[in-house]
Amino acid sequence: MDRFRKYLSEARIKTFEILDPKKPIELYFQNVALCESFYPSIHFLEIILRNRISKALTKVVGSDWVELEQTNFFYDIELTNLRNAKESLAKTRKELNSDNMIAELNFGFWLSLFHRKYEAKIWQKKGALQMVFSNHSNTGLDLNIKNIRADLENIRKLRNRIFHHEPIVNLVFSAEALHNLIYFYLESMAPDIVEDIKGVDSFQETTFRSNSHSNLENKLKNLRI
Repeated sequence: MDRFRKYLSEARIKTFEILDPKKPIELYFQNVALCESFYPSIHFLEIILRNRISKALTKVVGSDWVELEQTNFFYDIELTNLRNAKESLAKTRKELNSDNMIAELNFGFWLSLFHRKYEAKIWQKKGALQMVFSNHSNTGLDLNIKNIRADLENIRKLRNRIFHHEPIVNLVFSAEALHNLIYFYLESMAPDIVEDIKGVDSFQETTFRSNSHSNLENKLKNLRI
C-alpha cells in the first residue's frame, strides 16, 4: 500500500494518518468504498427532488418558470444560477428548455428554494410541498421548510465531499445516519422505487466489511470537516 504515497499529497495522507497512523492508505481505500456505496441513493434523491420541485414551480408559476429572471420572482443568488445555467447550455449548443435547465442547475440551487424567502412565493401555495413530498403522511415527514432545508443541507454537504474526493464525515451525523436520512426523503417522495434503489445500494455490505476490518465508522466519526 505504501506505493500509493507517491501519488497522493502529504496533506491528503495526513488526514487519514490522524485516524490510523499504522494503516492510513488502507483507511483511505475504505473511505473510497464508502463514498461509492452512497452513489445510488444520492443519485436518485437529487434527480427525483429536482424533478419534483420543477413540477411544483410549474404548478405555482407556470411551465415557463425558467424564464422568470425578468420578473421579481427569484432573488439574486438564484438568478445568477439560472443565468449561468443558460450560458452553459448556450456554450454547449443545447436547447434552452426546462428539461435541460433542470439537469444543468446544481443541487445548491434546488436547495436554496427551501429558504424562508421563498415560503410565501412557493411553499405556502396549495399543494406545492405535498407535490414534492407526496408520501409525507406515511413517513411522518414534517412539512416545515426550515427543517427540510436543514436535512437537505446535511445531505448536500455529504454529496459535495464525496464528489470532491474528501473524507465523508459530518459534525452532526454519522455515515449511517446520513444514509438513513437520504432514504427517509426517498421514501417521502418515491416509495414505490425505494426497494429497487436498495437493490443496487452496497452501503450495508460496505460498512460491514469495513467495520470487520478496521472499524471505519468509528474512526470517521472522530474526523471533523
